[in-house]
Amino acid sequence: MWRTSHHSKQKKEREKRMNAEILNKQEQERVIAALNECYRRLEAAELTPQEISQEGFSLMFTSAYKMIDG
Repeated sequence: MWRTSHHSKQKKEREKRMNAEILNKQEQERVIAALNECYRRLEAAELTPQEISQEGFSLMFTSAYKMIDG
């Protein structure tokens, strides 16, 4: 019984954290703008998203996000 109750409590806490991490409207707009900038950069370089590594895309996104945010 403790396991079920403990598991249920952990699940509820995990759900609370996930809800707290949902982006607010302003953050959503920044993320979308940064993604648009990433795709603009890829297009300018004549690359597709499949031709860049996940790490490369992460670096590009971080750069674009900072550009949009700052």
